[in-house]
Amino acid sequence: MSPRPKGLEKQLKNALPLIPLFKMPELSGKLLKVLACPKCKGNLKYEKAKSRLLCKKCRLAYRVEEGIPIMLVEEAEKI
Repeated sequence: MSPRPKGLEKQLKNALPLIPLFKMPELSGKLLKVLACPKCKGNLKYEKAKSRLLCKKCRLAYRVEEGIPIMLVEEAEKI
């Protein structure tokens, strides 16, 4: 293994804050307007912090993975 050049560790420490963190894709506003609960056809509320869509009427939460809502009743979490 070859030795590291002098100052490389300091350069890396300084560069780390500049490296963008991975950002999860968000649901578009247009998509949110047309989505409905697959069980009751009711409105859904997007809970961005937990990355899920909530149906208050059915008390179900549909997860969103990498910006894609998983709209399967059998995959939904009861809330």
